[in-house]
Amino acid sequence: FFKQKTAYEIKECDWSSDVCSSDLDRAAFRAAVDRVPLAQRGTRPAPDRWSVTEVVEHVAIVEARTASAMGTMAATAPMGAHTTPTPFDRARLLDRSRPVQAPDFILPQGKQTFQAAWTALEAAWKSLDALMDSYAGRDFSAISRDHPALGRIDGYQWLASLGGHE
Repeated sequence: FFKQKTAYEIKECDWSSDVCSSDLDRAAFRAAVDRVPLAQRGTRPAPDRWSVTEVVEHVAIVEARTASAMGTMAATAPMGAHTTPTPFDRARLLDRSRPVQAPDFILPQGKQTFQAAWTALEAAWKSLDALMDSYAGRDFSAISRDHPALGRIDGYQWLASLGGHE
């Protein structure tokens, strides 16, 4: 279960393995990327699979769009922490037995260099971090939006989904 916290507490708290941790998930994502030699990051492992660069581009698009949507949603979230956990199963995002087709608007274009895609991802992360700082003390359980694969989820679950997505 995702542990309910205020936006500030989410950014500052200790994380368990089943919860989105911006620092831990980002470090794990970077470590996975770094296991692929730079010269191979633009190469697709199969015609129907994305290259590492395309994966980074996709994650950057998703996180930038999420930061924008969360900013709009968070502005309406009431002050005060919600203390009841919102169930969230990150395994649903990691289950590759059920392929999910990404909507066209978040598909990578495949025209970026790895460095450009990574720079865009870091900018998206900075936007998310700034959002968390801006809306510290807000109850993200009170806001929700449809997720293309998960259905209706609240603000905390959206943040948790990002870690599972990375």
